[in-house]
Amino acid sequence: MRPTHFICLPGTNEALRDAYVSFKKEVLELVERDNERAYRGIDADLFVSEHKLHFTLATLFLADQREVKLASQLLTTFMDTTEEGKAFDRTPLRLTIRGFDTMNDDPRSARVLYMTLHENAQSRRLQSLANGLADLYTRNGLHSGNRRIGDPVKLHMTVLNSRLRAERQRSRFSADGAVSLPSEPSSEPFSAIGLLSAYETRRVIENVQFEEVQLCKLLADDSEDQGNSFYPCVAKLCLTT
Repeated sequence: MRPTHFICLPGTNEALRDAYVSFKKEVLELVERDNERAYRGIDADLFVSEHKLHFTLATLFLADQREVKLASQLLTTFMDTTEEGKAFDRTPLRLTIRGFDTMNDDPRSARVLYMTLHENAQSRRLQSLANGLADLYTRNGLHSGNRRIGDPVKLHMTVLNSRLRAERQRSRFSADGAVSLPSEPSSEPFSAIGLLSAYETRRVIENVQFEEVQLCKLLADDSEDQGNSFYPCVAKLCLTT
């Protein structure tokens, strides 16, 4: 089932947003100069808004308000009711974002590109936190994925997504009053060859601070997106005392 909500580490830090905007500008300039089709299919519509950057920790399917309330309670009481929560040092996470990867094995035909974490003590703190949260929601039957207890969470911050392009094109056609789309909106894959070659091990930002985990509502599609704000927050867990 398609998720209705998700647990995330919001990337709303201004320094992170600025670093991402600079990255986006650089990539689009490389696309303009690309003569070898190493950036084939990449355009501005693929990029996640700088206001919606986040690390996904768990995706949830919440069928009604009762389940939304339960999911909220599980998050806000996590530190006091789980082994992982009690073991977590109640200080902000300071993460270094370094490198990029694709969700599939063939970067010539990618649909999602994401930023990764430099592995150190701080990233391991987040991994433990994410695993504990995902296990908690899996045990309570709220996780939307085909997930087993103990499966490690794949920490990722999505930055390019072919689904976004399709939704944005559909939204624009609708806003223009088009009765039907001239063609199917482009959810086609893109080539990440050039981008991975240039940025695979690049440090985007160092020691950026994250202070809370949020339960957020997913937008039905890009037409709901106000563009300049984060996803609607239902509940939050502060990482500091």
